[in-house]
Amino acid sequence: IHDTLAQGFTGILLQLEAAEDAVEEGVAATPHLARAKSLARDSLTEARRSVRALRPALLENDSWMNALQKMTQGLLTESEPLQVMWEIKTPLPTLASTVETELFRMVQESITNVVRHAHASQIRIAIQTSGETLQIAVEDNGVGFEPTIATNGFGLVGLQERATKIGATVAITSVLTEG
Repeated sequence: IHDTLAQGFTGILLQLEAAEDAVEEGVAATPHLARAKSLARDSLTEARRSVRALRPALLENDSWMNALQKMTQGLLTESEPLQVMWEIKTPLPTLASTVETELFRMVQESITNVVRHAHASQIRIAIQTSGETLQIAVEDNGVGFEPTIATNGFGLVGLQERATKIGATVAITSVLTEG
């Protein structure tokens, strides 16, 4: 629920802030309000699905890669441009639905953390396979943080828990002022 609601609320807030900026500049805010409304509806639906422990709605009818790309679209605004660059280096394997769900949620949480905390203008998501190994890297050009300092959030803990659940590992590296 944390992943879903945090990502949804972040997207809604960004769209509403963009709408405020548009009104102040005397331009139409309607597209931002429509996107915020759509994100709110989608987030409500997703929250209900999460409570029932179902897969994310985006994964129900699409591949996990397409679902990830669609999820990032809700974060993009004209007033706070965030460039998302995808690097998919090899054909992606077919994964068990539980693994897809956990990977989707892990990338979703990573992107949400960048949007909420990093003050970044770019996110790079690189996905590659090597033998039986799938590697996903989420990088940003934001302010960075000290990963060893405890916080009161659930994001990093949730990443570790999700990774453990599917036999994966998480490596978090950050450099202050570099992302």
